[in-house]
Amino acid sequence: MFSWKEVVNMAVKVEDDGSRIYLMASKRVNSRLRSLFEMLAEEEIRHRKIFEQFGKNLEKGDFTSNQLPTIPYSGEIVQLSLFSEKSPIMKAIASADIAEILNHCIDFEITTYNFYKTLLDSSTGDAIKIINKIMNEEKKHEMMLREALDELKKD
Repeated sequence: MFSWKEVVNMAVKVEDDGSRIYLMASKRVNSRLRSLFEMLAEEEIRHRKIFEQFGKNLEKGDFTSNQLPTIPYSGEIVQLSLFSEKSPIMKAIASADIAEILNHCIDFEITTYNFYKTLLDSSTGDAIKIINKIMNEEKKHEMMLREALDELKKD
């Protein structure tokens, strides 16, 4: 079981890691993709700030309880949050293969979306609005990365 504070801290960490991943990826790609990765990094930083504020407002009572069931995607989130040289995302970013970098970033966005979907199922009130907003943006990130991958395949 995770308290809401623990879950919000996980979300802050995931968003922080996402910005770090995208900044690292931006150094591995051409200028067109660099702009995309830098924009995504900025979005992840903005998401982190939203969750930090969310954490400060936990006392408002916008939650169904102070405890959540074990989050099914927590294992994936932990894996994506690890920055050891052996983690899949770090291998992808170290890769010279731009398509592999894009595919792993797409996977990161999907896993993050699913993590937030799990939170949404245990939320009420303002929490639903905040999580829905972030989920929609994560889905847009996935679509932008897919479009970049499609463009890459055309070249």
